Amino acid sequence: MKFHFLNLTWLKDYLRDHIKVEYGFTLIQKFEYGNVFYPNEQSFTRHLVNPADLNNSPDYTLVYGVDVEDNSCELIIEYDDNRRKNRTWHLPIKNNHFIMFPAINKHCITENTSDKLNTILTIAYEYI
Repeated sequence: MKFHFLNLTWLKDYLRDHIKVEYGFTLIQKFEYGNVFYPNEQSFTRHLVNPADLNNSPDYTLVYGVDVEDNSCELIIEYDDNRRKNRTWHLPIKNNHFIMFPAINKHCITENTSDKLNTILTIAYEYI
């Protein structure tokens, strides 16, 4: 367990520093949660924004593959390109890889098609 904690601290530090240098703003972590998906299990579609309280809602969502079997699930992100609605990106979730996107976008994790557990971390960020 301590090994994963150190890896996640490194990930969070790297991400914060990289965003600051490359894009000129700072990320502040609001909350995080983990999911363990059994074989044939998937997530609900959700977004991390509270429409009744946008000022206190996160700006970005980060999905990180902590322990994921190869080719066993995808992250589906819904978006609107201002011309066509209900568009989606389908991105494979991989070990030690992260995907970051606006928190307003609905997303879900597809069915775990492996016969092992998939562990995925989600972190919500605010930027300043």
